[in-house]
Amino acid sequence: AAPPSGLKLGLQITGPKNPKPDPTCTVAGGAKDCTAADVYVTPREPYTFTPTPPLGWRFAGCLPASVSPGIGETVTVTCTFEAAGAVLIHKTLSTAAPSGGLNLQFEIKGPASFRDKANCTVPQGGAECTTAPVAVREGSGYSVTELSPPVGWQPRACSPTSFAVVAQPVLRFTFHV
Repeated sequence: AAPPSGLKLGLQITGPKNPKPDPTCTVAGGAKDCTAADVYVTPREPYTFTPTPPLGWRFAGCLPASVSPGIGETVTVTCTFEAAGAVLIHKTLSTAAPSGGLNLQFEIKGPASFRDKANCTVPQGGAECTTAPVAVREGSGYSVTELSPPVGWQPRACSPTSFAVVAQPVLRFTFHV
């Protein structure tokens, strides 16, 4: 899948004399690469990069991670952003929620000791709720457990009991210093 058109990527460059403006680029429809205008820095000084990923994306790194260009040298820096995967939990009750509704809590576990919690509220008389998205990385072995159901309610096993998050689009952001 291609990233959405108009997605803006950016970085802050840090060094002894911070160049302004910081490089940014806007992704054209269907593109997976964008190039920012050249950035002029003081030669022979070290510079590093701090990402400003858009919502739903994570910074995966820059190559090179830092630069100290010589006099008259042009260095190409390519930074990578990856779309963050997300888990949403949708809960359906077998009967309507009682007066005051139900507050439900879930735990998500995954690879590399990943753990996070998600909540949703079933309104009074309702029978469904969906959690906010929880950002996760690509991998297999994710699972969801319902935690401490309200008194008088029995949790049902989450289905599927184990699942994978597949690769997402990757964007490359290039600029020259």
